[in-house]
Amino acid sequence: MSNTLDQIDQIINRTHCSYKEASDALQASNGDVIEAIILIEAQNSKSETAKNSNAETPNSKSKSDKEAEIKLEWKSEAFKTQMRFLGATAKKIFKKLLNMKIAWQKDSKIYLELPLIIVILVAWFTLPFSLLALALPFFLGFNVLLKTSGKKDKNIGKIIKSQFEENE
Repeated sequence: MSNTLDQIDQIINRTHCSYKEASDALQASNGDVIEAIILIEAQNSKSETAKNSNAETPNSKSKSDKEAEIKLEWKSEAFKTQMRFLGATAKKIFKKLLNMKIAWQKDSKIYLELPLIIVILVAWFTLPFSLLALALPFFLGFNVLLKTSGKKDKNIGKIIKSQFEENE
């Protein structure tokens, strides 16, 4: 019995097999497309079972075992300890940034004073504008001070100028 190309295409579209497999299955089923599809699927399920039984050795783990192991890692004490340490470190940094302030001063009068964390966040989200806003006080003759709790204020403008003078 001759197989039509349409029948073979139907089998290939359903089972994703090769032309030879589709043609052989069609011949074995005497031209019945449905029986050919069933035959190919049965062969595929047998080969999958054989692959799985050959692939699983005592040392290898299945995909679901690996996924379960990964889920357990998220619940482990070591992971929880690391996350607590990371959270505590982030909290310390945040508190230090809140205590540090940037001040714009001219003639011993402070015109603007903001927590450093606010300046960093605004600079991050409005980068082109904030670069201009941070550079403008230098050009207008303002002193930009970094104020920390309990320490002497640092004049950022003088630090930057000294860096340029050293390079020349």
